[in-house]
Amino acid sequence: MQLLKLTSSNPKFNTINFEKGLNIVVGTQLTKEQKKSINGIGKSMSLSLIHYLFGSSFKSKSEIKLKEYLSKYGEFELSFIHKGKEHIIKKNFSQKEYYLDGKKINQTNYPKELNKLFLGNIDAKPSFKQIFNCFARKHSSETSYYSNILTQQARPIEDYHQRYTNLFLLKLDLKLVEESYTVKNKLEKLEKAKTTIQEYKKALDSSNINDLKDEIVKLETQLKNFIIAENFDLLKQKADDLTVKLNEIRNEIFFTKHHMLMVIRLPEWSEQRLIENTNPPTCHH
Repeated sequence: MQLLKLTSSNPKFNTINFEKGLNIVVGTQLTKEQKKSINGIGKSMSLSLIHYLFGSSFKSKSEIKLKEYLSKYGEFELSFIHKGKEHIIKKNFSQKEYYLDGKKINQTNYPKELNKLFLGNIDAKPSFKQIFNCFARKHSSETSYYSNILTQQARPIEDYHQRYTNLFLLKLDLKLVEESYTVKNKLEKLEKAKTTIQEYKKALDSSNINDLKDEIVKLETQLKNFIIAENFDLLKQKADDLTVKLNEIRNEIFFTKHHMLMVIRLPEWSEQRLIENTNPPTCHH
């Protein structure tokens, strides 16, 4: 890609024409009267403008303040050549949309369109923005991100995306890097699930199981002490009702034991599946 021109509809803006090779943008000493009439967009802001025209976001307080200023300034236009074809980006910062070669693109899809244009794939990894950051540094030197050649993304050197982009530019195979990152994320999620399960286990009241066991013994004793009498049918009905209740209590014990046992072994997402698929035996008299 070769930049051609950065300009604005605001007549106060001094158009910047880029030539092949090295371009140096310098400022001149101005008198007080000249400073009153300047456009307010200097060397550093011109570089930032290129980033914003390529979809960079306004995050910090100073950037948000800058966006407010730019939204009242007028329309900006950046022209460049890529693979022998000239392209033009137009942007009015009072609006959310971008215009790429006359095509209106919303803010969400704009990064994907840039990926498609420069990398041939809307979901390219690393993205055009990440690669562009390696060659057009907009961040202040005070952050020291650029004191190290490996920290081009305004991120710490240990950052995954920072390393991923560096390795991509070195044309190394990234499959192992991606797999390692995926495994790391899964391990972190499992560790969180383990902590949640342990906390849940502590919250379970094991005394409920002992109460259910005592209830079973009591009911079994009552069943054994039933004597056939003249009102046998009535007593039989009571016995059947007690048997049903006994089975319900046994089922509850079964589910509770299994729940306590499996909640330690499985992550939270599979705990419910185990309970639903379990078919405990029931007791019939």
